[in-house]
Amino acid sequence: MGKGRQAWLVPFAALLMLGGSWLRVAGPGVVAAAVAGAAAPGPLDSDHDGIPDRVEGNGDPDGDGIPNYLDVDSDGDSIPDAVEAGPNPSAPLDTDRDGIPDYLDVDSDGDGILDSVEVSPASADADRNQNGVPDQDEPNFVEPGLPPDTDSDGIPDFRDLDSDNDGIPDRVEGTLQSDTDGIPDFRDLDSDGDGIPDAVEAGPNPATPVDTDHGGVPDYRDSDSDGDLIPDAVEAGKNPAAPLDSDGDGIPDYRDLDSDGDGIPDTVEGVADPDGDGKPSYLDDDSDGDGTPDKVSGSTDEDGNGVPNSVDPDVDGDGIPNIVEGTGDVDGDGVPNYMDPDSDGDGIPDHVEGLEDFDGDGIPNYLDADSDGDGIPDRVEGIGDTDGDGKRNCYDTDSDNDGIPDRVEGVGDADSDGLRNYVDGDSDGDGIPDSVEAGPNPSAPVDTDHDGTPD
Repeated sequence: MGKGRQAWLVPFAALLMLGGSWLRVAGPGVVAAAVAGAAAPGPLDSDHDGIPDRVEGNGDPDGDGIPNYLDVDSDGDSIPDAVEAGPNPSAPLDTDRDGIPDYLDVDSDGDGILDSVEVSPASADADRNQNGVPDQDEPNFVEPGLPPDTDSDGIPDFRDLDSDNDGIPDRVEGTLQSDTDGIPDFRDLDSDGDGIPDAVEAGPNPATPVDTDHGGVPDYRDSDSDGDLIPDAVEAGKNPAAPLDSDGDGIPDYRDLDSDGDGIPDTVEGVADPDGDGKPSYLDDDSDGDGTPDKVSGSTDEDGNGVPNSVDPDVDGDGIPNIVEGTGDVDGDGVPNYMDPDSDGDGIPDHVEGLEDFDGDGIPNYLDADSDGDGIPDRVEGIGDTDGDGKRNCYDTDSDNDGIPDRVEGVGDADSDGLRNYVDGDSDGDGIPDSVEAGPNPSAPVDTDHDGTPD
């Protein structure tokens, strides 16, 4: 019976004269006391809540104008006094032992959440007594049924210090709704809706829940507990109750800033899958699929293209994929080929030399110290084009186009004019072009005087 419907009791409570004796009437047709002087059959309980009037008294803590002994909900929390009184109404229960019995205590368990909240359903339009008026709009509403017991442990929420039994005290969780499921945290087993149970996210001491990223929001309320910009719901894996620990370091991914243990922060690697192998970069040991482990590639940006090495398929930006260049170190300079813009150390950038194999020796130009196989190192020949035939000297077997192969002319300077023979049209400086002096077979130039020095 709602408080509004019991207010009529007060004006009818009166002393009536009947046959010279006074009777106290507590309500229509209810005789509250025997004829004056006669022994009462039991403690007077005017509102039939089980709590004797002498215990309830005539106070009015909820200020509804109805004294406690006539009020079926003395503290106005919508829980009937008959329920709050406990098994021995003559000595009403005091759950939090604060000296205030539950039927007068607006927070019976002392968890900081009002009893009126702990018995309320999530819906603001709830009409539990089905009288057509939403409970929240009904004055002096009294709970028609048993109070909620979220965790079904036999202790109603208004008396339960951990209503959802997730290990986190209600006073810690409070009435906040961290996610949008309409369930307050003190009743929600997954307060942030990330799929990971609060009992897991709370950590070893639920009374002071873990806050991995120290952002002021404990993990059980934080949808990105480690602050790596990857949602916990993603990092938790297929079984959030036992969150994934990809690198086996004892720290679940949703709390691990380097989930795959490659030395590159998850914030850098992210959830992209550049090599299309089905593994996001933050869990992939070789994010770009170039054959070089991310821990080797690192998180720097070698070529300055804005793509970290670990996910860059061409770390040195030479146009030759990492997977082709590999981790070898052809020139022995301590820089692996895939990070070395000049892998063979010939002074000619790899992006200039490319993957061609000019001399057909099985070694691509970018790794070949003598790309044209003329016996003269590329670093000596360079990328000039002495004879203007469109071929760089390092790829031209006759750099000066005198008909005499560079391997025959060599790097000497017969006339000391500062031009090496292989690029000098008149190697001996006698005024006669080498193309003339070479004779009919430039590959074996004429040596007229047979002194061992070609003309």
